[in-house]
Amino acid sequence: MNPKAISQKVWVQVVVTLVLGSLIAALGAVTPGMLAALGPWAPVVFAALTALGAGLSGYMVTDPVRDLGAAALRKSVDTAATPAPPIVIGQPVTGAAEPEPAPDPVAEAPAAIPYNP
Repeated sequence: MNPKAISQKVWVQVVVTLVLGSLIAALGAVTPGMLAALGPWAPVVFAALTALGAGLSGYMVTDPVRDLGAAALRKSVDTAATPAPPIVIGQPVTGAAEPEPAPDPVAEAPAAIPYNP
């Protein structure tokens, strides 16, 4: 399976939209009174019928590539790294060397800064 290929869900929606759109347009052309009762809402109903058919067909079709991706995602979540132990404030870290104290910046500053015009 090629993960970059267009999904089956998309192809089914395209085909159903074309078929339903052509069918409703042909029925509207053959029997002009079919959608005339809807008045100005006829184009909206035409679009709604094709969109509803495309949406339902896309919902009903399964996509094996998407199923593989969902399974891989579940597996990666199940095998996530174990969390680190909690840090307790106020207790010394065992096995660590004592850190050296930070140098005092005031003690290392020069006594006078030479003026150089």
